[in-house]
Amino acid sequence: MEILEGGAKSRRDRADPDRGQRAAPLPASSRAVTAKLTPGPRRHRWLHAVLDARTPGGSRWVAIVLVAAVLLGGGWLLRAGAGGLESSRDERSGAPGPAGSAAGTAPDSEAWGSPVLPPGAGFTLAVQTEDRLVRIEHGRDGTALVPLPATAAGVRASLDNGGWVTAGETVMLVPGPGGLGQSAVVLPREGRAPVRIGPGARILPGAHGWTAWVLRAAGAGRWTLQGYALTGAARGPAVLVPAGREPVAVLRDSVVLTAPDGGLALWRPGRGDADRLAVSGRVVSAVQDRLVVAEECPRGPACRHWLVNTSSKRVTRLADAPELRPLGEPVLSRDGLWVAAMVDPDPRDGRPEAALAVATVFDAGARPLVVAGTRYLLAALAQVSEAVQPAWSLDGRVFGAAPSAIGLYGYQPGERGARRLDVPGLGSVTRIVAG
Repeated sequence: MEILEGGAKSRRDRADPDRGQRAAPLPASSRAVTAKLTPGPRRHRWLHAVLDARTPGGSRWVAIVLVAAVLLGGGWLLRAGAGGLESSRDERSGAPGPAGSAAGTAPDSEAWGSPVLPPGAGFTLAVQTEDRLVRIEHGRDGTALVPLPATAAGVRASLDNGGWVTAGETVMLVPGPGGLGQSAVVLPREGRAPVRIGPGARILPGAHGWTAWVLRAAGAGRWTLQGYALTGAARGPAVLVPAGREPVAVLRDSVVLTAPDGGLALWRPGRGDADRLAVSGRVVSAVQDRLVVAEECPRGPACRHWLVNTSSKRVTRLADAPELRPLGEPVLSRDGLWVAAMVDPDPRDGRPEAALAVATVFDAGARPLVVAGTRYLLAALAQVSEAVQPAWSLDGRVFGAAPSAIGLYGYQPGERGARRLDVPGLGSVTRIVAG
C-alpha cells in the first residue's frame, strides 16, 4: 500500500469524489512513503484469512462451508475421544441400570490397588468393621492397606466411641480408667509405640486433627481446656472456660460453648468473654468456621437443623426435602461447602432403604442429590442398628459403606456416581472416619 504524506488523494478518493472531506494537496515535491500493515493478533488469523478469501465469483459461501465442516469434524473427534472416559453405567432416567445404578446394588467395582483418585491427590480412612480396625491410605504412589494392631495401650483397637485420622496417625477415643471420662489413644503411622492422652471428661479434636483438646472439671461447676499434640506433649497450660458453659467443639480459631439452656456461644481464649450465637441445640458437625446444629426434639434426625457461619454470625435453616426421610445427621465437608447425610430415598414405597444424599450449603441444602450406586435395603443390616454415617476426606470426597454387595465406596461431588473400594476380606463396615 502506498500513502502520500500530507493526505493527498488516493486512487480510491479520485474514483469517489464525494467520499468525505479532503485535505489541501501538498506540493509536487512531496515524497512517497511505503508503510506496512501491522500484523493483528495471531489468534484465529487463519479463520479470518479463510473468511476473507473470495471465490472467483465473489462469494464467500464456499469458505464458510469449509470452516463449518472443519469445526463439526473436530467436535465429533473430541466427543469420540471423551466417550472412552465416561462410566459404563447407564444413567438415563427410566433405563434399567445394571449393578451400580441408583436402582441397583453396587457401583462398578474398582480393582483393589488401583487408585480411585489421580496420583498426587490423597485421602486417609480409618474403617471399623465387626472384628477389626483398618487404615486405608491413598497418595502419590497409589492405594495401600495399612495394618493396625488389634490392641493398643491395653484396649481393643476400635472406633466405637469415636476418633479421627490424620496423614500420619489414627486416633481412637476410649473410656477412661474405670469407665469414667474419656482418653485418646494415638496409633502412629511409622510403627512407634501408641500414645495415650488424657483422661478427661471429654476429648475434642482440633480443627485439623493435629491437636487433642482435653476437657477437665475445675470445681465449682467450671471447666478447663488444654491442648495436646498427638505425641502426647502439652501445647500450653490449661485455660479456664467461662463460668456456666461447657466446650462442645473446637473450630479453626475459637471454641463453641454450650449453656445449661442449650444456647451456644463462641469463645476465643484470651480475648474476653464468649459471644452468644443466635441458635441453640446440639452441635452435630463442626468444620472450619461452620456448624450444623440440631434442634432438640424427639424425632431424632428428622428434627430441624441449622447452618451457622461463626465468622459472620449468620444462622440459616437447612432445608427439608419432603421426598426424603433422613436417617442420620448432616455432615459438613472439610471445606464447609457441602453437606452429606444418609436418607431413605423413597419412604412412600414401603421398603426401608438407605442412600447417600449430597447438597451444597449455598442454597442451604435445598436440592439434595441422591448419589447413584449407594442405595440399598436396610433389611440387609444384620449386625448394624443404623446406616453407616458418611465421612468427608480432605481431598473433597465423601465415603460411605453398606453391608451388602456395595461395601465401601467413595464419591466426589460432580461425578456420575459412587465408586466402590474393593478391599478383600474387609467385612461389614460399622464406622468410617476420614482425613
